Amino acid sequence: MVSMSEVFWVGFYTASIAFILGLSRQIYKSKCQSLKCCGCELLRDTEAEEKIDELEMERHQEEKKSNAI
Repeated sequence: MVSMSEVFWVGFYTASIAFILGLSRQIYKSKCQSLKCCGCELLRDTEAEEKIDELEMERHQEEKKSNAI
């Protein structure tokens, strides 16, 4: 009986963490500049985040090219 309880809690924590990570990924990929939920407000600079993502993609492509040579 105790081992079933432990398995439940491990599964519950794992599912909770996966949900939070998935939700945060969707929020990051969204184009919304403000988000209000449960009394909290999040203001984002989506243009700056897009530029950072583009720079990271360019750097990653340059690393691939340099590794291929």
